[in-house]
Amino acid sequence: MRTRNVRCLWSMVAATLIAAGCNNATGTSSAPPDASADAPNSALSPRDLDATLSWYGTNREKLNAMLAALGQRAATYNAANKPVAVFDWDNTVAKNDVGDATFFWMVKNGKVLQPAGKDWKTLSPYLTAAAVTALNNACDAAADSGKALPTGTNSACADELLSIYATAQTTGNLAAFAG
Repeated sequence: MRTRNVRCLWSMVAATLIAAGCNNATGTSSAPPDASADAPNSALSPRDLDATLSWYGTNREKLNAMLAALGQRAATYNAANKPVAVFDWDNTVAKNDVGDATFFWMVKNGKVLQPAGKDWKTLSPYLTAAAVTALNNACDAAADSGKALPTGTNSACADELLSIYATAQTTGNLAAFAG
């Protein structure tokens, strides 16, 4: 199970980094515009991740090696059986995935936005009245609609969001979701 989770995590990280970094140093694709996406083993050099971006350790080199070994220019590439990238942001493939990490980072850094009209029900039709009331009480005074909630400094709002997200209950131990 751990191996599958690590593979899924690497797939997500790789896909994110590839989307952000498939450029050469000039910021343009290193493949010519007339290159066929399904042409296996073409004479074109594989696109490398952008070396001008800040990369941690040897991640860029490892991802470039993975793309060369498994991507469309690999010797084993088959256009009829293309490789698949898995994106898991909702705990369907791996528990505690990148979606969880992103949410916790957003709360810690005050990046969660106050919903339009301060209507928490618009975020999920499954929120209970108790959850909406708890979020209204904890967060509504903290920011205007569409503005970032100061969850890095407003512990009541942060605690309510985290409780509902992590336990499906309000901080008052009431069910946060129904349906």
